[in-house]
Amino acid sequence: MAAAVLGVAVPVIRGLVAQGILHTTAEYRNGFSKLLPAVDVQCFAEGYVATSVLAKRFHLDCGSLARYLKESGTPMLGILLPDPGNYYAFFLHKDVAAQIQVPSRRMLREAAERRIVAARKKRVFVKSCG
Repeated sequence: MAAAVLGVAVPVIRGLVAQGILHTTAEYRNGFSKLLPAVDVQCFAEGYVATSVLAKRFHLDCGSLARYLKESGTPMLGILLPDPGNYYAFFLHKDVAAQIQVPSRRMLREAAERRIVAARKKRVFVKSCG
């Protein structure tokens, strides 16, 4: 239910709980799923929007959008996912999300191409110096 309200996957909810942003109730529940106070989930949903939700809304790649926002200095809430690997889910405060200019696919592609060229130049420089 919390995942549906926020528009994210269940591991993201687990990450929010693990970081203490959302809290489980004391009531026991069998299995992996835990009860979360609806008011806490609603309060978080009123304040934040997942970058994955924005990416879907504007038909963009989620990872590319998050990277673009990070590189542009946009303040984001990063949630480490409890699954193996260092994967993060990112959220924007709704006030920030309302003010940003969402990039086009073309802008994201051009930014990726610039990163690739810079990485290649860096490798060539390191090889020639080493």
